[in-house]
Amino acid sequence: MNYSIIKPIATVSVLVLLGAGCFALAPESPKELTLEQSLSRVSGGTQDACQLAVASTLYERPRLLPNDYPRLEILGPLFTAAPCGESRLRQILEQSEGALTLDMVVRVKAQTNTKSLRKHLTNAGFLCGDNLAVDGCYTRQAGTPVDTLLTLQPFADALAGDYAEDAYTAFDETFSVQYPIDPTSSLCTSDPVLLESGVTQYPVADRYAVYGSALGAFMTQYQCPAARRVAALGNNGLYKSTIDLQLKRAPIDAFLRALQQIGFVCVDGEQDESMCRHWTVSGSVPQKRLIHLEPFTHEIRQVN
Repeated sequence: MNYSIIKPIATVSVLVLLGAGCFALAPESPKELTLEQSLSRVSGGTQDACQLAVASTLYERPRLLPNDYPRLEILGPLFTAAPCGESRLRQILEQSEGALTLDMVVRVKAQTNTKSLRKHLTNAGFLCGDNLAVDGCYTRQAGTPVDTLLTLQPFADALAGDYAEDAYTAFDETFSVQYPIDPTSSLCTSDPVLLESGVTQYPVADRYAVYGSALGAFMTQYQCPAARRVAALGNNGLYKSTIDLQLKRAPIDAFLRALQQIGFVCVDGEQDESMCRHWTVSGSVPQKRLIHLEPFTHEIRQVN
């Protein structure tokens, strides 16, 4: 699949009818808009959307109810909350301070393949394939500014759907999620230990001992209730340490695909990645993506 990044060009003013109001797209490039400007350009906003409690589950980001954009699992809650103001956005994103960002990689597909829609998607931080309806687009990394994503709200009807790329829908569907940690066990309730080095060490399940103390704690604590998970792993949704994996054998197809989509690269000189046993990833990896190592724990020899 060939990907290309299209340089932003001047945006013409477009008037789009949305529900009870209308949205005037200003000629500024989306990348130049402040959060306040982006919020002022988003139409809608109902009493229910602005006041109802935010729903959340153990393993997912909070979901705003109602979602006025039922096809859009990720962008829909943002578009729904934006007219309510910055405080509501911060509530559903669980970001109390700093620049508002989306801490996951998002993939979208469109109902049409127009140049105008492609331009606005790329301006909002998406990398697009040749066909928007087939190949779709995805954000290049976690941490995309919310203000640029909000510029897509006038084009919501043109989007066929979206999902977090680091959800299992992006991986081999023959493998199901396994969460063997009991969230009520001592692994999730016992106090962490402060090591002489100054590092706070959270419990590691025996199952994840092969990952070592840092990644092992991540694999364990990720499955704990939300408050514990945030305390142990932080609230930005990213794992920021380099991970070096040694495998017991060449990866099966599903494991190979998971490694590639998490962001691991082969470093043992093997040109055929299907035979590679030494993999590494560095930089910021979305936690939801990294948990996809879990079904393949028994295939890992050691983690450096």
